[in-house]
Amino acid sequence: MNTLLGGRAIQAIGAGLTLVSVPALVRDRVAGRDAAKLFSMMGFIMVLAPGIAPSVGSAILLLGSWHYIFFALAVYALLLVPLLVRVLFTGSGKVSRAKSPQMSLLARYKLVLSTKPALPFIVWQAASFPP
Repeated sequence: MNTLLGGRAIQAIGAGLTLVSVPALVRDRVAGRDAAKLFSMMGFIMVLAPGIAPSVGSAILLLGSWHYIFFALAVYALLLVPLLVRVLFTGSGKVSRAKSPQMSLLARYKLVLSTKPALPFIVWQAASFPP
């Protein structure tokens, strides 16, 4: 049980990093219409993936036991590492922006949480993820 809980914790950290870093990469590297296209594609994938995942899992189960699903996820993750290194650790493609004043992390949270129209959306998004 401890192994499963530890693996789930690692999976949750990876998923959380993805949910935060992908939109940040789009904002940092793409602007205008292209950014809008990428954000809409990301939204489409986030809606489509939970619908496809059970079918993919069932197909993997046809090959063997439930352990194969975890092996498939591990292979998938390893195949993504070169892409991750290429995209994350290159400085190319950055959008030039005016320098914003340096703010502490707490000041940024305060700024976001003091924006009253954003609060319902923040609560909605936070409530959509199970504990």
